Order: sequence, then C-alpha cells, then structure tokens
Amino acid sequence: MAMQINRNYDHLGTDYAERVREKQAVPGAEKAKEAEKKCVCNTDKVDREIRKLKEEKQQLEQQLGSAFGDKKKIRELEKKLAQVEQELSQKDNDTYRKQHSVFSWTI
Repeated sequence: MAMQINRNYDHLGTDYAERVREKQAVPGAEKAKEAEKKCVCNTDKVDREIRKLKEEKQQLEQQLGSAFGDKKKIRELEKKLAQVEQELSQKDNDTYRKQHSVFSWTI
C-alpha cells in the first residue's frame, strides 16, 4: 500500500517523494528487519570429517586384530592407527569445530 502512495508523489520530485516516504515509514521497521536476521553456525563439514576419522580408526583396529604373524603389516597398521588417533584428538574438540565452522546470515 505504501508503494502505491509513494508512486503518486514521484512526479513532484525525488526530494519531496523521499520526505513523504520517510513520514509514511513505520517507526522501528528497519530495526525489526535487522532483528529478523540470524547468524547460523554450520558444523556439518567438521562433523563428517570427524566421523570419517572414527570409521577409519575402527577399520584399522579391525585390520590390526586380524593381522597374524606379519610383523611388517602390523607395524604399518599401528603407525597408521597412531596417525589417525593423533588427527582425531586434534579435531574432535569444540575449539576445532568453532574454528572450522561455516557461519552465515539468514533473513
């Protein structure tokens, strides 16, 4: 409705039309629009990464449990497992999640 009224004043000049728009504006409307904006934190990517590491750790533990006699393979699996556990301990915490989260504004 306001746009329809504002169009009627446009032919009188932009200054006059602007003053009419300001008078017709609802007080606090801009603040209400800003209040509707929300910041959303998305940790899905980090959660997937951690879940993948946990699955990899579980698979390595299973492979290590089923490796009999082959000492070279056992050492290799233990080395990989230690690397995965170290990476998991670095990433599976709130600080890492906050630093690697995706923040966006919704309206």
